[in-house]
Amino acid sequence: YLTEVNAKTLAFAMIETRAAFAALDGILAIDGIDGVFVGPADFSIGWSNGAEVDAGSQAIIEPLREIAAKAHAAGKLCGIYAPNAELA
Repeated sequence: YLTEVNAKTLAFAMIETRAAFAALDGILAIDGIDGVFVGPADFSIGWSNGAEVDAGSQAIIEPLREIAAKAHAAGKLCGIYAPNAELA
């Protein structure tokens, strides 16, 4: 098991703060990181500096699109918790 598990495991970095968003290019360049994952409610807290908790906030839509585009361009996976079809 130990000799094979790494080949069967994916490593995702969580992007939930402005600092993580600012460091995204560097995070995506890390060898061994397979992708990034966003918790939109937590990201909305970080993006609004604690002013809101709203997974569907219009304020985070463009940054989320940028995260997805940068991950795709880097050849990495990108995931997000989608509480409804519209956000997905």
